[in-house]
Amino acid sequence: SSYNAGHGVELNDEETMAKRVDHYGRAEGHCIVVSKTPVKSKNTASGRDFYAEIKMETDSDSWSSGMDMGFTLLEPDVVGKANEQGLCWADFPDTWVFRGDGMLRINGRAYPPGALPGQCAVMEGWNTATLEWGDTCGLQIRNGGSEIVGYQNGKEVGCLKLDETIKVPTERELYLICDVIGRAGEVEILDVDVPGAEVAAAAAPAPGGAAPASNAFL
Repeated sequence: SSYNAGHGVELNDEETMAKRVDHYGRAEGHCIVVSKTPVKSKNTASGRDFYAEIKMETDSDSWSSGMDMGFTLLEPDVVGKANEQGLCWADFPDTWVFRGDGMLRINGRAYPPGALPGQCAVMEGWNTATLEWGDTCGLQIRNGGSEIVGYQNGKEVGCLKLDETIKVPTERELYLICDVIGRAGEVEILDVDVPGAEVAAAAAPAPGGAAPASNAFL
């Protein structure tokens, strides 16, 4: 529901598309959307992988920056409760988000390169400012949560290896989180499969098994 989205976006009736209400006056953090259900996951040779993908439905050429996109362990209602004071990335623990230029934001904060060794990094090749109408971009968690891989239009464009202290826990469910800012005027969450071949789990599956399709915002 729109309660769990930022004040600067509105959702369509199916809640699969998020549109920025004001392309010019909405600061970052106020256009956040989070997936209604956990993103898809499956067991691969490297462990439990996760994947989420969105499509650019409207692009605004009046901006030079790109949207922010990533994963969070926070459930939608936890994100929604931040709406009373206005959403801000600094309010989100357990969240891994890439800025439009590829800088990783950990726990909601954008640390400058080198400020905290092992806790900041940039995914080379990730640039959502280049996305235009009809383009897609996706993020994959793989190799036991130690890598985040970026995709654009189905092609791998970058891979960031994470320090042990900031690995993504793969035993829990993850939600897609996105800030519809910059050139992104309207985006659609897609129902897509996790890249890579699936293998039988070597151990007991995570609670609930493979997550259902994450094809709606909440």
